[in-house]
Order: sequence, then C-alpha cells, then structure tokens
Amino acid sequence: MEEKENKSKLIPQRKQRLIFLGAVLIGLILFYFGIDTWLKQQSAKNPPPPVVIKPVAPIKPVREENKEEKTEIKNQEQPKKVEEMAKETPQAQKAQEKSEKAKEENREKVKTLAKKVETQKKVNLKTYKFQVGSFKYKKNAYRMKKIAEKKGFKAEVVKRGDYYRVYVYVNAGNLKEAKRKVLSHFKEALYVRK
Repeated sequence: MEEKENKSKLIPQRKQRLIFLGAVLIGLILFYFGIDTWLKQQSAKNPPPPVVIKPVAPIKPVREENKEEKTEIKNQEQPKKVEEMAKETPQAQKAQEKSEKAKEENREKVKTLAKKVETQKKVNLKTYKFQVGSFKYKKNAYRMKKIAEKKGFKAEVVKRGDYYRVYVYVNAGNLKEAKRKVLSHFKEALYVRK
C-alpha cells in the first residue's frame, strides 16, 4: 500500500515538471521568433553602409630603354667622389700614407700581443689525468683508446688487477676546465691524481 501511495504522489510531481519544461520550451521558441523579427525590422530601417573601393591606377611596365637613359643621366650629373678628389692633392696623398703606416704598426702590435698571450697560456697549462673507462676485455679497452685519440686526447691503457683501465690526459688551466673538456666528449670521467 505504501508503494501505491508513493507512486500516486510521484505522478503529479512528474506532470508538473513536464508542464513546466514545456512552458519554458514554448517561451524560448517565441523569444527566438520575436528577436528574429525585430532584427529584420532594424536591418530594414538602417541598411549597412555601402562598401566603397577606390580605383587604383594600373601599373605601367618600365621599358629597358628608359632605365638605361636614366642611369646615364645620373652618372653624368654625379660630382666627383671624395676619394678621387683626395688623390689629386699632394697633402691628401701624404695623409693617406701616414694612415697606412699606422695601420701596419697596429697590426704588428696585435700579432706580438697574441704571441705573448699564447705563450702565457702554454706556460700556465697543467696536465690532468682522467679515467674514462674500465674494461674486463683488452679489446674493448683499446677500442675506447682509439675513440679518445680520434677526439684529440692523449690516451693510454693500463692493466690493474683483472681490468684494463683507459686513461685520458688533458692540458688545461685548472681542474674545472679540464673536466669540462673531458665530459663534453665522454659520459663519465673520473679525475685521477698522479
């Protein structure tokens, strides 16, 4: 019995919901048609402004004869260049010779400074030893040695116990710089003190 009473209460609630939803739907449809007709009336009253396109004059092709004539006229009208005028006066020639001598002296100074810097760098470089591999088989160790030599490092293979170790020697100003050079070519490298 209780179930029948509950069902009887639910039926009027469902009907009320359906009626409400139907009314909302009808209201939305009427609203759409109302706005549509209003928009049509507004567009009829105020038509959009016309689009005006300005005419563009056609581009005339330039003849080759005209180009040649224009360049000839320009060449005739141009005054002498400053360099040509400078070559004509003896004072300008002397000034030019002085500037060339000064340039040569500067080049020589730069070369001597570069040589000094290179010798200082060579003097300050130290040799650092890194282990880049340790292999059970001799064949693999020598492969790694060849790879290191191809990359520009001085390398050697040393047998320690059962393993063959590959050592690489790097010339650098400090340990950080040396480690950076080695790690740029190998995944792992251990610094070894001599």
